Amino acid sequence: MRFSEVINDTSAVIVEKTTLKASPVLFDARQLPSSLAGNCFCLDIQSKNTNKLRDRNRIRIDHVLRVQMLHRIRPNDQVATQREALEDEERIIDAMVKLTTMPEARVLYRLSLRALVASREFLVTTIEFSVEDTWTMGREVS
Repeated sequence: MRFSEVINDTSAVIVEKTTLKASPVLFDARQLPSSLAGNCFCLDIQSKNTNKLRDRNRIRIDHVLRVQMLHRIRPNDQVATQREALEDEERIIDAMVKLTTMPEARVLYRLSLRALVASREFLVTTIEFSVEDTWTMGREVS
């Protein structure tokens, strides 16, 4: 499974299961671009060889997939906003661990982190997954 396939499949799940839109820029709770209006997400992927296979023609890859969600906090309804963010988080986790578009991969939920930005205007949620799959060396990459 290619890196781009992991990102594309995850993005499709989030768009289907939530009202979040894909952000044109990457963000986190410490560096929030002023161009973001809220209720969006971005994806980050880091990958490594697990060294679990002894076959020289195949390697086992562990992708650490991070989903960053940004929810604008409504000043007069902060608890409801937080509840909506938690519901989006649960929908994403549920859909990712049941993902059928990546049958050759094993998707595991690892952790969630939630943080208010300094202005307390936004809630940033990070959901982290482990996506393991086997690569056959010498395959064509388009």
